[in-house]
This record gives sequence, structure tokens and C-alpha cells, in this order.
Amino acid sequence: MTSLGRALHALPVLSILLALPGPAAAQAKRPFGEGTHALRVILHRMDLEPIATGREFRQGVNTDPERILIICLGKTDFLTRVPGGLPAFIGQGGALLLATDRQCEVLRDQWGVGVTGELLSVSAGSKQAYRGSPDCPFVVPYRGAKPPIFDGLTRVATNAPSYLKFEPGPRNNQRTRTLARVADTIPDRWGIERVRPFAVAGDESVDGGRLLLFADHSLFINDMMLQTDNDNFDLARAAISWLTDGGKRNRVLLLDDGDIVTSFDVPMQDVPPLPLPSEADLVRFANKAIVGLEREDFFNQMIRKLIPRVVLWRGVLVVLTLAVAAYFLLRLVRSRYRIDARVPLLQPALAALTPPAAIVDLRHQAMHADGNYWDAAREMARRFFDATPGGDGPERPRVRASGDWRQRFRRWRQVHRLWRLAHGRRPWRVSARALQRLANELDMLKAALADGSLAFQGTTQPILASGGRQPPVDFLRRTTGD
Repeated sequence: MTSLGRALHALPVLSILLALPGPAAAQAKRPFGEGTHALRVILHRMDLEPIATGREFRQGVNTDPERILIICLGKTDFLTRVPGGLPAFIGQGGALLLATDRQCEVLRDQWGVGVTGELLSVSAGSKQAYRGSPDCPFVVPYRGAKPPIFDGLTRVATNAPSYLKFEPGPRNNQRTRTLARVADTIPDRWGIERVRPFAVAGDESVDGGRLLLFADHSLFINDMMLQTDNDNFDLARAAISWLTDGGKRNRVLLLDDGDIVTSFDVPMQDVPPLPLPSEADLVRFANKAIVGLEREDFFNQMIRKLIPRVVLWRGVLVVLTLAVAAYFLLRLVRSRYRIDARVPLLQPALAALTPPAAIVDLRHQAMHADGNYWDAAREMARRFFDATPGGDGPERPRVRASGDWRQRFRRWRQVHRLWRLAHGRRPWRVSARALQRLANELDMLKAALADGSLAFQGTTQPILASGGRQPPVDFLRRTTGD
């Protein structure tokens, strides 16, 4: 880490007074932990020039958009007022860093991605959360994602983040690349764990400029960047370095929750050290205190108060020790092994306990008496998967079925329920009527496998052409794996 990184990481430990520059009275009232001083220091050390007014920004967009970087944290209303529109600005070589956990759709039409505004959390004490806080899940980068701003960063911490939502369509998928997801694995109602995308980058070869979108602007506040046990500071520095393209874009419009930050030069002044008394003064004060305690007979009174209590507690400990010893001695005496002459010999007793019928017959009789045929149903389900190509693996097979989306979902739900019956750990009650329905359902699935309208992943059976309405694309991806 550079000297700049070490200096900034030491800021929470040092007592620092930050003299805020004069723009934004609202910023002066904000707590220091919610400010963006650390981010501004990075911009200042990179020799980036702030854009102080909206008029100056509009003039720069009209003349040199390829030299401008917009950093928008929180509110996104300003992005709708970019001269010529945001797509035109990025298409002419401009760059945008957008970080917000609020619902945002300014990029939906052009790039097919937006922020849902739904806040995420994990269980308290989870290893996937920063310092075990449920509102601070970590960001999980995708291996090999480009641009490599997350390379080597494994502890990027969020603070009540949201997640991204993509619009379906091949055109939109070509314009962005997903860089990371939120470390959040909350299963949906069918038990499927959903992936929550967190960061995307625009394709520079398609758009001309550069784009980064994060689903949380708290990544860049002081409370998250000035910590020594996360990678938020390094992420901010890597992201800005990539967006500025090595100094090609040297003018920055920083929008902090809708307010324009006019200066990146954050003056810092150390708090003067507290005056400490000299060694002679400390010795003089200690001597006076000891003399005063002796005059008040403090030490003798303290000893007289403590001695009766010590004797009392010693007696209590002795009584408790004797009671525990007597208890264990009694247990030891009662646990001795004694031969009971009234108990019959082993061989005649085993002969009397041997059932006249076979064990399997007894098990069948027990199922009929209890009315629970779970064992038989489980065996039928296992035989079905063992005899089906693609279903005999250690994991639940992925289903490929024909028909409209309702028929595909019904097939997937049938196979999912059978897999739970065959390999689940928790049994449930299966009546005789339910067992008969299970047999009929297995016959229907076998017939579907035979005529090619149903197949498991890895098989070569054909799938008939589907008809009817097409379901949502993301729903089919989760349920059928197509």
C-alpha cells in the first residue's frame, strides 16, 4: 500500500479536525462518518480538477466531454439533465461512476440495467458480513471479470446495499459486464438461491466512454473507507483510476446526494496533544493522596470489612464442596454392577424374542398398521431416478420439458418433489391414497420420458416444440435451466 493509503487508513485512529470548504451547507451539517472526505482526498491526489457549477459542466459537455468524469452518489436526479442525454455523453467519450442503493432506472433504456432499491441483509454474525453486521454484507467479485477493478479485493464491505436488475434481451446483455455480486444467498419460495448482482461496467468498445454502476453509495463514505480491515479505499482508487483512463479525463463532477462538491482539497489539522503533568507533579499528588487515606484510617477499615466476608465465603465453599463430594459418592455407590438372579439367561430370552415371521413382513405389517407408506414411496422414487438417464447423479437433475411455461413448471415441480422424497433427510407421512397417486405420477413421468416431452440434463432425448404463451425469461432460467 502506498504512503497515501497508509495515511488515510490511519485517519480513524488519529484525532483530525477537517475544515470543510464552503459549498454545501447541508454537507457541513452531516456527520463526518457520512461524508466523502476520503474520496475527495483520492481525487485531489490524482490531480483531478473539480467542476464547481452546473453551468461549467454544461460548457464542458458541449466542448470536451471526453475529459469529464461524473461521480454520482445517492440521488440521481441530475443525470436526467445532462445536456444531450446521458447516452450521448458517454458515447462521446465521457465517463460515469454511479453508486446508489435507491431505485434507479436512468440506465435502463440504453444499458438494460437498473437498481431495484430493495435493501439486502444477511444473518447476524455471518462470515459473509463485515464485522458480523447483518446490514453490511461483503461484495463477492467474479473471477476474471473485466475491467479488473476488484482484482485482489476480497473484503469490500457494503452498508445496507441494494442489487441490480437486468432487462432481458441480447442487445442489453452486450453493453454491460457484471463484475460482482452481493454475498447474500436468501432462497426464494421454491428453495432456489438467487444471485444478487451488485456491480456492472459498460463495454467501452460499444459505448465509446466508460461506465461503472454500484448498487450502494455507502461504499464511498468515510465510515467505510477509513477502516483498516476492509478494501473499500483500494476499490475507490482502482475505480477512479480506470474511469479517468490514466489522466485522460481530468475534470470531475462530484455529486454527493445531489449537491455539487466544489473542492477536492480537504485541509487537515491535527488536534494538539493534551498537556501531561510532569513526573514530580505526579509523585507529589500520589503522596498527598496516600497521606489523606492514612489519616482517614481507610486501609484498616477496608481490611476489617473484607475479613468477615472472606471467612463467610470460605465456609460456603467448604459446604458446597462437601455436598458435591457426597453427591458423586452416592452416584458411584448406586452405579455398581450387580447380577440379578431374577433375570433369565441370554439364549432363552433371545429365542423368545425371535419373531416367527420375516423382518420384511413385519415391516410391511407395521406400515399397514400405522398407515404410513413413506419407506415404500421413497424406494419407488429412488428406483425411478436410478433407472432414468441423467437422474442417477448425486445432485438433483435439471429438467427440460416441452409445452408452455405452466406445463414446464408442473414438470419441474413434480421432479423436485420426487427428488426430495428420494434423497431428502426429513420424512413425512404418506397415506395409501398418496402412494397410489405417486405410482400414477411415476407412470406419467415415465411415459413423458419415453415420448421425448421430458428429459433430464445430459440426455439426448428430443424435446417437442413448445406452444402457448412464453413465460418470463428469468423464470425459465431458474426453473428449467434453458
